[in-house]
Amino acid sequence: MCDLFVLQWCAIPWFYQGKHYKSFSLDKEKIVNFYTTENGGKNWIEFENDKTGETIARQQIPDNDFHAKMIIDETGPRFELTNNQYSTENTLREVLKEGKWVAETYINYLQAVGSVLGAIK
Repeated sequence: MCDLFVLQWCAIPWFYQGKHYKSFSLDKEKIVNFYTTENGGKNWIEFENDKTGETIARQQIPDNDFHAKMIIDETGPRFELTNNQYSTENTLREVLKEGKWVAETYINYLQAVGSVLGAIK
């Protein structure tokens, strides 16, 4: 029986010239590197043998930002996507939209205060 391990936050690096990856091992001897990469027009998390560089497994992922948790159990390691509803662009658009509302509300408040102060003079 294997213990269940759940990693709630783990930034998965984009593979770049063999330099960017994270590693884990279940027995301290067999090391597995993992990273995100593009292959055939699709994005993947690839798991590779640290010693041979051989791809052990790969899991398709969305082509935009996502949240996932890494689960290691008796079936092996995998990433479970927990949120894929917003791309970075959509999230930024929502933040800017709310920021615009805050700015407009603040400007209206300042104009109202200015009107009151002007009437007091």
